Amino acid sequence: MAGTTPKGLPTRANTDPADFAADLTAIANAVGDELDVAVPTPSDLPALGNWLGRQRSVAGKGVYEVTALPGTWTPVGVQLLGNNGLMAGSGSPRAAFMQTGYQVVTTSGSGGFTLPFPTPFPNGVLAMSVVNGDPDATPGYSVGVIVGSVSASQFGIRVRNAAGAAFAGSYRLIWTAWGW
Repeated sequence: MAGTTPKGLPTRANTDPADFAADLTAIANAVGDELDVAVPTPSDLPALGNWLGRQRSVAGKGVYEVTALPGTWTPVGVQLLGNNGLMAGSGSPRAAFMQTGYQVVTTSGSGGFTLPFPTPFPNGVLAMSVVNGDPDATPGYSVGVIVGSVSASQFGIRVRNAAGAAFAGSYRLIWTAWGW
């Protein structure tokens, strides 16, 4: 092999002896490294050998893109994250994403409970919504987000009936949060 392309792929020189099996294996290995195989964390994204627009997945975090060379990676798109990580994503604005989930919680005597987001929002939460996930099991009760309880990593809820009485017990809720 004579060198590499700007994207780091191996090249052959006209003077290299032909060893097709070795050459094809080297090229296949180099290309295989460039396929979108999810890395475990953003710190595992490659620092070198990148090009503008290169994208890689980070397990449970979404898709990242090189926005400056040699290796400035930025989260891409509107990403829908669920209880188990990335579910879907594309589009814009860059780095905004939505998480959603459902959970059965056991509320305290005050009807309150605090839940962590599966993936903390890097910068903060823009909007939050919680609804009763099983109205047949808890008729007459509704759930709301406790004002001032939402942070980048968690949110608090309170379950009450129309008269304002707290619900203490198991309660299924469905939540959605937008953040960046």
